[in-house]
Amino acid sequence: LFEQGMQLSNQAYTHLGQASRLELAQIVVSLVLGFILFKICTSMLRRRRMGNIPCVKGGLPYIGNVLSMLKGSPWDTMTHWVAEYGEIFTFHLFGSDALCVSDPVLLREILQTKLGSFKKDTGGTYKPFMVILGGGLVTSEGASWRRQRTLISHTLRIEILNEIPRMAVDAVARLGKRLAEVKRSGGVIEMAEAFRGLTLQVIAEAILSLPPEESDKTFASMYLPIMEEGNLRVWNPLRMFFPSATWFKHGRDVERLDSYMASLVGIYAYVSFFFIFSCSLHPSHTSTRVPPSILT
Repeated sequence: LFEQGMQLSNQAYTHLGQASRLELAQIVVSLVLGFILFKICTSMLRRRRMGNIPCVKGGLPYIGNVLSMLKGSPWDTMTHWVAEYGEIFTFHLFGSDALCVSDPVLLREILQTKLGSFKKDTGGTYKPFMVILGGGLVTSEGASWRRQRTLISHTLRIEILNEIPRMAVDAVARLGKRLAEVKRSGGVIEMAEAFRGLTLQVIAEAILSLPPEESDKTFASMYLPIMEEGNLRVWNPLRMFFPSATWFKHGRDVERLDSYMASLVGIYAYVSFFFIFSCSLHPSHTSTRVPPSILT
C-alpha cells in the first residue's frame, strides 16, 4: 500500500510538473506575441501620423529593412532610396521607424532653426556610442545643453580656432606623403581607416595637444576599436547584451580609454597650475607662449 501510494504521488507530481511547464510556455508565447503585436500597432499609428511621407517598401516584421541595409553599404542603400522615394522618407528598423531627410532646407530646420523640437535618440541611434558621447553636447538637451554650450563657448577661444585649419592642412600633407609611399611600394591602404586617423590627429592636437605620432600610438589605438564595436552594435543590437569575448573586450577598451583621458586631464591640470603659479612669482614669464589647446 505504501509503495502504491508513493507511485500515485510521483505520478501526480509529474502531471503537475508537466502542466506547470505547459502553462509557463503558454505565458512566454503570449508575452512574445503580445510584444510583437504592440510593436506592430504602435508602428502603424506612427506611420499614420506621418501622413503622406513615403515609406520604403518590403522588409520583415519587427526587423524591418535591416536585411536591405546589410546587403551593402548603408549609405549607398539610403542614397538609392533617396533616388526612388525622394528627399524625405521613412524606413523600419528593429521595431522603430527612422526618418531620412536629405533636403538642405529641412536639415537646417531640424539641426538649427527648430533644434529644440526634435528629441535626440539616445535610446536607439546613439545608444551603442553612449560610452564615448556620455552626457555631453551631442546627446544632452534643454538646460543641460545650454549650460554646456555656454561653457564650451568660453573654452573654444578664437586663437584655438585659428590654429585648427593649420593642423588640418598638416594632417592632409602627412596623409599625402603616406599615400605617395604606398604608391611607390605598390601596397594597399584602407582609406576609411586613414581618414579616421587623420580626423583624430586634428582632434587630438587641438584638444589634447598631442603630436600626430602620439595620437596614432595611444589615442587612436584606444578610441577606434570602441567606435568599431559601436558600429557593429548598430546593426546587431544583441552584441550589447550577450557576454561574449567581444563584449568583455569592449568593456576593457572603455576602461583603458577612460584611464588614459583621466591621466591626461590630470597632467594638464598640474601643468596649468604650475604655469599660473610660476607667472605669479615671475611676472616676466607671462609673455611665454604656451602651445594652444582647449584644456590649457
